[in-house]
Amino acid sequence: MFKKITSLLILFFFIQINTESFSYCPDKPMKKLEEKDALFLRKIKDVNLSAAQGVTIFNEGKEKKIALSSGYWQNNTSIFDYKTGNVLHKENLSIQKPSKLLASVLFYNDKLWWSSYREEKLYSTDLKLKSTESYSIPNLKYSVGLTASKEFDQIFIINRNKKKILAFKPSNPKKIKSINIKELNQAPYDIDYYNKCLFFVESSHGKIWVINIDEVIKKKSNILLNYLPEVMEKFYNNYFSSIKPSLWFSDSKRIQHLDIYKDQLFVIDTDSFQIIQIYLNQNSYRKINLPTKHIFRGLAIPMEGKILLTGFETKDNLSENKTAIFEFSF
Repeated sequence: MFKKITSLLILFFFIQINTESFSYCPDKPMKKLEEKDALFLRKIKDVNLSAAQGVTIFNEGKEKKIALSSGYWQNNTSIFDYKTGNVLHKENLSIQKPSKLLASVLFYNDKLWWSSYREEKLYSTDLKLKSTESYSIPNLKYSVGLTASKEFDQIFIINRNKKKILAFKPSNPKKIKSINIKELNQAPYDIDYYNKCLFFVESSHGKIWVINIDEVIKKKSNILLNYLPEVMEKFYNNYFSSIKPSLWFSDSKRIQHLDIYKDQLFVIDTDSFQIIQIYLNQNSYRKINLPTKHIFRGLAIPMEGKILLTGFETKDNLSENKTAIFEFSF
């Protein structure tokens, strides 16, 4: 019986690795363009805001909105009107008060998805924060970045404490896949998706890694998984479910959140007080110098030539009670 099971597993694995077709990711950006200087435009902040973290932009009808994750105060989710900077909605998604820290926010399928840094939970809300759902996910504690692929209906979440990527399917939330990440020296901090490629940020090492999504999806998409006994599926996941991304960019010191906007990847290099702008289809990049020498974390691109950052309001005597959203032009 054991020999039959082993033979089936070997055949299953052989079929999987020989029936996949892989997409290609952008070439490494090798050409460094002339640096630019950014211009400070404004600061956006709610009263009593604490620990401003992840930020994203979304459209509700014709109106552009800002979604902000935070923590350690009365609320940990906020929606701002982009044009005026006024607060439209705010809620505490966690039961505890003060609120738990929400590290990132993602706009996907007309919902907002929130990663919780100190809970093994993923939250989703409507765009006015009135309707909330939570999903308990093992190994999700210390998660920061998350992204989505509409083509595959997958949300990908990474864990700052473990070298893993979690694949979550909103249409089937009970089936969650945990995939090991090889090669990285440190667990990834943020992740984004572009044209069938996943980009990982290795923060303290100043590196961006990339892998095509076929190598991730194949770990859970093979139809034979649906017909294997549960014990064999677990065996497959434990021993064959790992990915090996390629080093893609390393001309940076300590990078944090990234955002991809119109064939360009933007990432914050915190220790250099710079934004790195990478042209994905031109194999080139540019560094943008920030006029404000503060520590920044979250990043989002609202439109061409503008950037939103979350971070501290002062350079010294850092306090989570003194954080905000900053907008710059470049």
